[in-house]
Amino acid sequence: MDVLAIKNLKLKRSDAIEMVKKNLKRYALLKQYPLDYLDRLQSFSSSLIRVSDNPSYHSNQKQLKMLRELKNEEEDNLFIEKYDYLLSSLVPENSSNIFRIYFEHEKIIAIREENQNIYYLINKSYEMLACLDEDIDYTIDNYTSYMHYELSLKNRGGWSVKKEVLKYIEGYKNGIYRNEIDTILEKIPEDERNCLNNYINQEDTFYTSYDYRRIKRGILTFAYLYKRIDFNVDDFKRELKLTGGGWKKYFEKCKLIK
Repeated sequence: MDVLAIKNLKLKRSDAIEMVKKNLKRYALLKQYPLDYLDRLQSFSSSLIRVSDNPSYHSNQKQLKMLRELKNEEEDNLFIEKYDYLLSSLVPENSSNIFRIYFEHEKIIAIREENQNIYYLINKSYEMLACLDEDIDYTIDNYTSYMHYELSLKNRGGWSVKKEVLKYIEGYKNGIYRNEIDTILEKIPEDERNCLNNYINQEDTFYTSYDYRRIKRGILTFAYLYKRIDFNVDDFKRELKLTGGGWKKYFEKCKLIK
């Protein structure tokens, strides 16, 4: 999938998830505070502003309002039935999480104390509801495509990139792509480059956790800068976040290098 297609898929998924959130708020409101037909008419009667003394005008307006409120009540009931069914299609744990968030108004961060994966699980629940809701423009094919995209990100993660970088470094030691790689190494910020060189040449037998952070950043930067490795700026940013404090400043510095 090309970059533009991925961008469009991400936007489509984001819009679908926001629509599900909006629908769940409406669903919870209708379930907790139902308005029947008489309530709707009473609300209409109390708010009616007289704009004409013609009795037939008011009679017509009231009839139109009655028909409109009957239609609204029918739509609300159908909407409730639909989301009753959609939520029943989720695994019990996920439907329970949605109930806690939208009916009991629990914060997701509080639920996280029980389940560290709650953010991932709740987003997957939103996504599945979007697929099941025929009124939302997000199909099971879209979901499958996004799953494949996520899997490709995992396959291009830190460990995979490290192996690819070290493969090129081994070739470099034997004279393969030497000029190319020398140019890339020179572009890596000095502290990370020195730690990476020591690691490559096995000049140190002991590394602190801070050294390992710099080594990992050096490896990621090499992958980002080297044209023979498929590792774009989004991959670089995602993996760099995992290296801890100061990653943003380092990221901006490397963006300027490239």
